Amino acid sequence: TEKKGKLFVFGESGRWNRLGAYIVHVALLTLFIGHFCSLQFGFDADVRMMPGQVTNEIQLIEFNLDQQERYAASLPFTITCTDIQQKLIDPKGSIEINNTLDWRTQIRIDDPEYGAVVADVSLNKPFEYRGYRFFQASAITLGSARNMTLELIPQEGGEPLTINLARNGSTTLPDGTKVDYEAFFPDFTFNSEGKPDTRSAAYNNPAVVLNITTPASEKSRVYAFAGNVSDKIPVGAPKAGYKWRLKEFEKSPLAHVLSIKYDPFNAAFVAWYIGGFGLIGALCFVFFVSHRRIWALIDKKEEDLFEVVLGGNTNRNEQGFEDKFKKLLQNLN
Repeated sequence: TEKKGKLFVFGESGRWNRLGAYIVHVALLTLFIGHFCSLQFGFDADVRMMPGQVTNEIQLIEFNLDQQERYAASLPFTITCTDIQQKLIDPKGSIEINNTLDWRTQIRIDDPEYGAVVADVSLNKPFEYRGYRFFQASAITLGSARNMTLELIPQEGGEPLTINLARNGSTTLPDGTKVDYEAFFPDFTFNSEGKPDTRSAAYNNPAVVLNITTPASEKSRVYAFAGNVSDKIPVGAPKAGYKWRLKEFEKSPLAHVLSIKYDPFNAAFVAWYIGGFGLIGALCFVFFVSHRRIWALIDKKEEDLFEVVLGGNTNRNEQGFEDKFKKLLQNLN
C-alpha cells in the first residue's frame, strides 16, 4: 500500500490461530455435553449367556457413592445364546483367564420391529445394535464342553462306534437310538440328594449325562466318563447295548458374561473421539502455531537511497519470533 509517497508492505502467517481459543472451548463443550448426554440417556448393564438361553432381561449397573447396585430391566428385543467358545493358549490347560486367547459368544436377536439378527461377540469385536453395544466381558469358569466325541463299545462285540455331540445337541445312532445331551460335569460326583453334581470347577473327573431313547421308545439316562469306570457300578453299566465313554471334548466355560453399553445418540463416541481428539488438536494448534505479522515502511530518500523501517508482532512465542526477526534484519543489511 502506498500512502503519501511512502510504501507500506505487510505480511502475516497463522492468522487462524486467533480463533484457537474458541476452538478449544467448542471441543471442551463437546466433551462435557457429550459425556453428560451419555450418562443421562444411556446406561451400563450386563447379561449372563449360556447356550440355549433366551432372555429379554439385563442387569443395570448403577454406582451409588462407593456401592455398586444392580437392577433388572427389559430389552425391546429377545436375545438367544446359540454358542459360546473359548480359545485356549494350551488346549490341555485350564479355562482360566491366564490361559485364554479369546472368548466368543454367538447370539441371535429377535426384534419384533426389525426381525432377526445373528452376531458374534468376541474380545476385540463388539457388536452394536440399535444403540446397544455388546462387549465380551468375562466368563463363568466352571468347566463345561462345547463339543464332545463319544465312543460306544457294543456289548456283544464288534467295532466301537464313534459319535460327535454338541452342547445341547442330539444325534441318532445307526440302530435308530436317539441321544440327547443333558449336562456336563467337570468333576463328577453325586450330591447329598443323590443327584449328579461337580466337586470343583476343574476337569478332574469329566463326565457327560445323556438321555437316550431306543427305537422301542424306552428311555434311560447314560453317564459317559472320560476315565475308566467299572461296568459293575450303576453309573458305568452299559445301556442300550453299549458301553459309553467320553473320548474327547472341547473345553468351554459354563457361561459368558456380556457387558452392554446403551448410548442411543452415540454421545460417548462424540464426546471422546470428536471432543477429546478435537481438544488435543486444538491445543496443539494454539500452542505450536502463532499469528505473526511484519510491517515494512519503505521511504525513498534519494535517487538510489531508501530507508526501510521494520516492525513485527506475535501473539505468542515472542522469543522465537524475535530470533526470526533478527535474521530478517541481517538479510536486509
